[in-house]
This record gives sequence, structure tokens and C-alpha cells, in this order.
Amino acid sequence: MSKEQRCTQIEKEKRIFTIQSWMLEGVQDRLIIKQATTLWDISVRQAERYVKEAYENWKKIEGVNIDIDRKSVV
Repeated sequence: MSKEQRCTQIEKEKRIFTIQSWMLEGVQDRLIIKQATTLWDISVRQAERYVKEAYENWKKIEGVNIDIDRKSVV
């Protein structure tokens, strides 16, 4: 993989949002990371940071529990 080019803040937020939608669909974290590395041509480490940030964003929203949300979608 070549040297990664930084994405814009807007693009990063779109990627995080996409990861959150995959989480709601019940996709496993390892598969999300694999898909993100392929789709956006990023490193595994960067994809892991995106997943971590997606979880942290869920925690910021009062009254939202990702596990409950996952069950309601599936």
C-alpha cells in the first residue's frame, strides 16, 4: 500500500457514519476493518481508529446503546 493521503474532515465523518451503519447491520468489527481497508485504501491501523471513533461517537449520544440498536435492526 502506498503512502496514505489524508482525507478531509467531511470525508472522515462520512466514513465514520458508514462504519456506524455497518455496525447497526450487525457486521463484525474485523469484517468492517477489512471492508474499510479495501474500500478506502487505508491501513488496518487507520481502519481500527475509525471503528474506535465510531463507538466513541455512539457513547456521546445520550440514551443510545449500540447493542440495543443492533438488536432492533436485525
